[in-house]
Amino acid sequence: RVRMRAEVNDEEQRFLELMRVPDTSFDLEDLGDSWEEYFAQRSFAPKNRAACTSALSVPLTILDALRRFELPLGEVVRIDLVGSRKLELSEIQLLYQELCRAFELQHLELRLVGPELPEIP
Repeated sequence: RVRMRAEVNDEEQRFLELMRVPDTSFDLEDLGDSWEEYFAQRSFAPKNRAACTSALSVPLTILDALRRFELPLGEVVRIDLVGSRKLELSEIQLLYQELCRAFELQHLELRLVGPELPEIP
């Protein structure tokens, strides 16, 4: 009987996987339609797939929606992320860096909105 070790998907593991994402820009059209296509396009293989996909799920969902709905992009890209949780605040710069890599020539403004977020005076 073979037992598989379950992948740990905690904040530390997500952080480690985000650190492994290549720091190179990419074209939104090359995003792919699956995690396998994304990993191939970005030329990296996660060590902990569960933590990696958990960490990149929100930013890649945003990118996929922009691509699928062919939303026009100006010099400034403003995104309101409604329903945000505390999870989206941990390592926020690292978490959303993939958005910046896709919008290399635009200024990105990201506003997180949600009842779990702390109030900013």
